[in-house]
Amino acid sequence: SGGTLALVTGVFEPLVRAVAVCASMDTIRLALRFEIRSLFRILPWKFLLSLGIGVLIAFASMARFFTWALECHPQETYSFFMGLVLASLIPLWKELPQKSWKEFLFLALGIPLAWGILQIVPMETPNNWYLSLISGAVAICAMILPGISGSFLLLVFGQYEYIWGAVADCARLHFTAQGLVTLGFAGAGAILALAVFVKLLSFLLGKYKSETLALLIGFMAGTLPRLWPYREYADFVIKKGKKVALSSRAVCPDHFTSADGWVLGAFVAGLVLVIAVELLLKRKNKSEQSGEDHA
Repeated sequence: SGGTLALVTGVFEPLVRAVAVCASMDTIRLALRFEIRSLFRILPWKFLLSLGIGVLIAFASMARFFTWALECHPQETYSFFMGLVLASLIPLWKELPQKSWKEFLFLALGIPLAWGILQIVPMETPNNWYLSLISGAVAICAMILPGISGSFLLLVFGQYEYIWGAVADCARLHFTAQGLVTLGFAGAGAILALAVFVKLLSFLLGKYKSETLALLIGFMAGTLPRLWPYREYADFVIKKGKKVALSSRAVCPDHFTSADGWVLGAFVAGLVLVIAVELLLKRKNKSEQSGEDHA
């Protein structure tokens, strides 16, 4: 989930605040009046621009790599992300403003909630306007929440192939009426949900920051079993000539081989990456603080 990495890298709260500003009535009013100079004054455009450039670079450089990695080396890839998420939980918990019984309660609530969502079995549904609208709304909320993948919930609603197929067609400049209608309603659902959901999140982070972050950390922890690299897949369907599993369960290997060393190495790499980033951030903060004290 992109929300997980946003929380890990410390851009989750600035991102929520930035989107809340973009979705505000003042911003919409200025945009309708084409008051560009005023828009630049109120929008955090530098932050959004740098984030957008990073997203584009990632799509151009890493998206194809991770697609290949998931198809050809799924165990190592899942193991890497498991190490990444697991190592992130401790520093995120340390950064909570408060650690009372309320935070522990919300953490404990987030774990089964996320795990329950991930146990939902994908369904087959028709491609109609209201399902595209609902799917777009649910998917965009899931993309913001740490631990829950928007693509996974599109699979649950049976809209993954319709929506991403329409996106792929448009990217190839192959426009169809059905594809444009699907994208139109999915996009409308995403925009409406984003405006409401981000404002809710922004309010919760402002008034109940510790409890909200504890719940989000619980969401992350609740998805860890899903990242277990050794799985047994069931309920297969054929989509576009490929065999796709609809459900899976975690298993333990009967015996370990040399290939499992790569799985373990990927897990350690995920752990080390987060620890290294954490140490670099601490060193950067210390140097900035010493610079301010010196000044």
